[in-house]
Amino acid sequence: MKSVANSDHRVLPSPGDRQIYYLSAGVDGRVPGADHPAAPGGRLRVTGDAVASYLYVRERPEGPSQEWPVRLFRVTYLQTTGVIGAHSLRRAHVCRAVSVIDEIPAWRIFGERGATLARLIEQAGALDDATVARVPLESDRARTAWLTTHREMDGRHDWGPTTASYIVSRAVHDAARRSPRRVFGMPDYVDPAIGPYEEILTDPQWQAALIAAGHAVAGFAAKPFIDDERFRILTNAWLFAVGDPSIARAEPAASAR
Repeated sequence: MKSVANSDHRVLPSPGDRQIYYLSAGVDGRVPGADHPAAPGGRLRVTGDAVASYLYVRERPEGPSQEWPVRLFRVTYLQTTGVIGAHSLRRAHVCRAVSVIDEIPAWRIFGERGATLARLIEQAGALDDATVARVPLESDRARTAWLTTHREMDGRHDWGPTTASYIVSRAVHDAARRSPRRVFGMPDYVDPAIGPYEEILTDPQWQAALIAAGHAVAGFAAKPFIDDERFRILTNAWLFAVGDPSIARAEPAASAR
């Protein structure tokens, strides 16, 4: 493979290289800076000559994202800038043009367990007061299990669960805003030197739902490498109150064993 070196002395594929990369787009196929929406068989180019104009691609499907839902495409380079993304662990590249091969399931942005995590996010977005009233409060065992699992996933440099955790948190907050009750409030302590502050979830049951959602993301994402007992501890509250996201139509569990 021919390559070009960038200013950080890393090596990038040269233009025309057939290695496959992954490009995220909005639900309408739009990519910031691109001349038109992404579509299989087409080409994308950034518009303008500004240094900041580029397409962001990565070597693996999973990756950081602040948006959901999205669309995910497989692409190859047409023209590279010779610059790699700021965080090498994301294995991210930037380029000025790509050829779009095809579209793949968007849940792959969350990693190998992405289909389950996408359904969990859907469940979180549909929460209501009656459902969150069933969520058990966080136990010390669940907190310990989450911290341990979080450290292990960090060590694997897997950005999929990190992205899913952010998106599921946002989904819970969006659901809470539909509650007719007052479930948001200001933090107990407000430092005037930092403000202004945004309101946070202050309702205990909605807080419990937020925590349970984060624990469930960790449990389902880490299921291939944690034991059954830790998986049960992490997912028990969510399965009991909301249902199992690993099946197409989730039904609440019979009890909170």
